[in-house]
Amino acid sequence: MLGAAAALRLGWGRLAAPDEANDVYATLLEVNAWAMRAGLYEVAYHALAAALHLAESLADPKRFDTVAALAERQQEHIDEHEPGHRLSRRSSEGRGQAGLFPTLARQARLRATLARTPRA
Repeated sequence: MLGAAAALRLGWGRLAAPDEANDVYATLLEVNAWAMRAGLYEVAYHALAAALHLAESLADPKRFDTVAALAERQQEHIDEHEPGHRLSRRSSEGRGQAGLFPTLARQARLRATLARTPRA
């Protein structure tokens, strides 16, 4: 929850109203999409990771689901259209690493599950 003040901290010591936080989340998804279209996959990843952080602050499981689905689709896009890119699954596995987008998707799915789990 956002707490008694129904706001969250967005840096510089200022509290953002939920509407402002929603706007930032939407903007991050727009930047993510724009960066993907431009082939700026690292930028797209970081915008999507930032959206995940904001979704956590907003405690909204649907936003976690959105981030997870986007991360999965974007990994598929990279693998299909640029299999030699350093963020492709093939490149990541060749380095013995999990890819950034699949890891982000797993984090988002886990957070969605936790957000939906009733607390004792």
